[in-house]
Amino acid sequence: MAGIEIVLYELKKAQRDREELSKAVIGGDLRRSWESFLQNFSRALGKLIKLSNDDPRSKAFGYRRRNAARKDDEGLVFLREARNVDEHGLEPSAE
Repeated sequence: MAGIEIVLYELKKAQRDREELSKAVIGGDLRRSWESFLQNFSRALGKLIKLSNDDPRSKAFGYRRRNAARKDDEGLVFLREARNVDEHGLEPSAE
């Protein structure tokens, strides 16, 4: 796989996780789906930004996405921070 195919692959995994979130009945399943969604969505966004920044024609798009995830888009900032807490925190972000 190369380029956009990798981004689409990660997004498809995140979409499956999101569907599992809506079907979760017990807390453990909900937590696993949430953590997996955060990881896969973060990978997809990171790969999209990297791919965009590698091509001069889409570099501005990549920088806008990066800024959105870091400060400009509340939803993306929340997901980024939740993933960071989940990845680097001592306690899980979802209980």
